[in-house]
Amino acid sequence: MGAYYYYIVSSLSFLSLQRKPPLSYSDFLELCSPWLRRRDLTQLHLAKIDIENIPLNHVTNAVLKRWIAFENTLRNELVRIRADILQVPKELYLRLAMGLDASAIPVVHQVLQETSPYRIEIDLVQVRWDFLTRHEVGHYFDLALLVIYALKLQLLERMQQFDEEKGKQVLRLIYERRLDEN
Repeated sequence: MGAYYYYIVSSLSFLSLQRKPPLSYSDFLELCSPWLRRRDLTQLHLAKIDIENIPLNHVTNAVLKRWIAFENTLRNELVRIRADILQVPKELYLRLAMGLDASAIPVVHQVLQETSPYRIEIDLVQVRWDFLTRHEVGHYFDLALLVIYALKLQLLERMQQFDEEKGKQVLRLIYERRLDEN
């Protein structure tokens, strides 16, 4: 079965945050489907940047577990900061059952120093990308590398949805509504 990993990994294009994704996440899953064992393919299907609906009891891959803990901590820290600003109870929005990774906490605070919501989103994608890149070390032709590739593809797809001008328009509308309310 290991030979299939060599084939799959060697056929993949290099991913960069500065370039469009060479294939979609769904195309990637389709590419891997005939070559992987059912349990490995299941782990790829569970490798999501949106961690909300991942059944944790099915996650067996160590890198995927670390990703979920990191992403969960990152989101929880964003919740804490935003809840304090909006003066709402943070307990309603925290997700504590998904594990924690303390390395996410300082980077969230650093990213939120930005004043542009667009720039904050870009920086959060960069933080996630860097986390995944650090976890590629030591993984060359294995499931962990495919999990990381799947997550990076999804980050690139998310980046494709960003439109700075649309974001500015939405922000302007929200700001004008707030002015009208006061």
